[in-house]
Amino acid sequence: ISVIPILGGIAKKHGWDVNYFDTSFYEKKEDSVISKEKTGGFIPSPSETIPNMIPQVKLVPDFQDLINKFKPDVIAISAMTCDYQYLMTFFPTIKIPQSTIVIIGGVHAMFSEDEVISSGLFDLVCENQGEEVFDEFLSRIEKNKPIDNIKGTLFRNRKTGLVNRNSK
Repeated sequence: ISVIPILGGIAKKHGWDVNYFDTSFYEKKEDSVISKEKTGGFIPSPSETIPNMIPQVKLVPDFQDLINKFKPDVIAISAMTCDYQYLMTFFPTIKIPQSTIVIIGGVHAMFSEDEVISSGLFDLVCENQGEEVFDEFLSRIEKNKPIDNIKGTLFRNRKTGLVNRNSK
């Protein structure tokens, strides 16, 4: 089960427009997934099932273009550790609008929340399952209520850099 479509469904239930940016088909340098394929930890997909890959140099411009055109209120990211490592190779160069809230969840955020929040790139880090947090998060935004104390999250105040840790 992929979390991002679930979050998209929650957002659509709230009446939000949803757009996706999937990095799966951008060429990557060797990463932990490729290393695991070589050692037998992951079994690669048959080559005939893999679509043509997009050159890596297009990733940042494509993502930035989507953000500039879509003008998201929220960017929601789900990342395992290998995904987070990859994300950190390009996400710091992305220009996020001041009004856009960036929320991240997934296995890496659940187990390395201090590392993730200290990067300064994310406003809200989910320590719990994102599906449990996302509905409340969107409801609070819609009602113009604070998002700094949602249970199971870490919230970083952009102005002060202070972090609220909200117990699981």
